[in-house]
Amino acid sequence: MTSRGAAAVAAKWLAVVAVIVGPAVGARAAMAPSPPAHAAITADTAPPSLPAQIRYGYDIKQWDKARQFSRTLAEAHFGSGGGFSVLRIPIYAGDEGADAGQPDANPAHINTRLYAPVVDAVHEALRANRETVVYANLKTPRTGASVFARWVCGPDFADHYARLLFNFVAYMQSRNVPVDALGILNEIAPADLAAVDGGHQSYEVTYAKTVHQLKALIRNNSRNPYTRSGRVAPIDTYVGPDSAGPHNDLIAKLDAGGLGDTVDVAATHFYSHGLRHQSAELADFDVWANGRTKWDTEFHWSQGPRRAHGYAEARDAMLSAFANFDHGLSTLIWWNFGDDTAADPDYAVQAQVQEQFVDTTASRYYLPVPTGPGLSATLAPENFVARAFVDATGSGAHVVQFWIVNDTPQARDTVTLDTGSGARLGSVVSQAWIADKRGMLSNTPSTLQTELAGSGVVIGRIPPHSLVSVTTTVGN
Repeated sequence: MTSRGAAAVAAKWLAVVAVIVGPAVGARAAMAPSPPAHAAITADTAPPSLPAQIRYGYDIKQWDKARQFSRTLAEAHFGSGGGFSVLRIPIYAGDEGADAGQPDANPAHINTRLYAPVVDAVHEALRANRETVVYANLKTPRTGASVFARWVCGPDFADHYARLLFNFVAYMQSRNVPVDALGILNEIAPADLAAVDGGHQSYEVTYAKTVHQLKALIRNNSRNPYTRSGRVAPIDTYVGPDSAGPHNDLIAKLDAGGLGDTVDVAATHFYSHGLRHQSAELADFDVWANGRTKWDTEFHWSQGPRRAHGYAEARDAMLSAFANFDHGLSTLIWWNFGDDTAADPDYAVQAQVQEQFVDTTASRYYLPVPTGPGLSATLAPENFVARAFVDATGSGAHVVQFWIVNDTPQARDTVTLDTGSGARLGSVVSQAWIADKRGMLSNTPSTLQTELAGSGVVIGRIPPHSLVSVTTTVGN
C-alpha cells in the first residue's frame, strides 16, 4: 500500500510521456488490421492544482456483509496496507423482517439484535484503523417491503423520520460507534417520497425539513436516551441524495430554495452496466453539486458471482471508475467488493482486478486526463484509454501508477512510459489481465515484458482486450 503523505507532490514537476508504435510488419501483417497510429500520451503530474486524494469505502449494508465482516477482513481492508478508509453501515427504517429496526418512536424499542452485527463490524474496522470514517445510510429492503415503517409515513413524515434517525444516531453513539456522515435517503425518487408522505410537501422540502428537525433534536436534547449521561454529538457531514444514478437535481433545488445547508456532500450511485448514459449524466450532476465534495456512495462493479461477465464487465467497471474521477468524485464506496477465493472462477478474477485497482490507487491523487494523439479520453468501449495517479513515499520518491484499458483488437507494441523528469527510475511492476477467445479474463495476471530505460519504462507489448496496471517510482 502506498504512503499517504503525498501533499508535496503538487509542488513537483513530472511529465509522463508514453509513445506507442504500431506492430512490426511481418508475414501475417497483410491479414491483420491496420496498425495503431503513433501516439504520444502525456499525463501532467504537477498541474496547477490537484483534486482530493482518492478514498474508498467498504459497504456492509447488503445481504450478510455485516455478519461476515471478521477481524481478518477488517485488517485486510482497513489495516496497514489496506485500501479502505470509509465503512458504510445501514439504517433500518422499515417494518418487515430484516428491516424492522424501530417499530415505533420509543427509543427503548430499537432492535438491538438487528444492529448487533453492525456494531461489531464497526468496532473491527476502528480496531484496524482508528481514522475509519463511518457513513450511515438508509437501508433499502431486499424484497418488495416498505422502505419506511408505518408509524413514520403520513403528512408528518419529516418529523417522524427525524425521530427515527435521532434514535439511530443516539444508539450508535452509546455503543461507541461514531456516525461521521449521514445519508438521509437512498435511491428514493420524488414519486417514492410523495407516496410515503401523501404528497404533502415537495421532495426537497421534505428532505430539508427532515434534516433541520434532526439537527434540532440533537441540539435540544439534554441527554442520550441510551445512556445515563452524555449528550448526542452532532453529525459532521450530511450526504445526499444518494440517487440511483447521477441524473438527480435535488441539491440544485435545495440551493435554489435557500435550503442548501442540509447537504454537505453530493452523492450518487454509478452502475457499470449503465456506463454509456451515466457517464454523460455526471456532467449535469457536477453542476448541480454546486462546488460541494462529491461521492459515489454505491459503486457497482460486478453484481455478484452469477452476474460477472469476464473482460467486458471489468472493462466497463474500470471505465466507470475513470468517469467518476474525471468529474471529481473522490470517494467511491464499493457495493459487493469481491472475493478472490470465490468458487466461481470469473468472479474470483473480477475480485483480483478490484483488489489491485484499490491497492494501487487508494490515497493517491488522480491526475488530469492524459492527452495526445492516439489516446482516447472518451470513456466508451473500443478505445485505448489510460489514466494516471501519483503519490509520494516516505523517502520523497514519486510513485506513479498507470491503468490502461486496451479495448481494441490490436496489440500495442513497444509502449514507452517516459517520466520526462530526467531522474532514473527506481523500479517498475506490471500486471495485465487478458481476455481469451471466449472473452473471459485470464485466471492469473500476466507480467508484461518491461525494461527500465533511464527515466522511462518500455513495455514490450500490451495485448488486445486487456487491462494493465503499471507502477513505477521516480527519484526525488
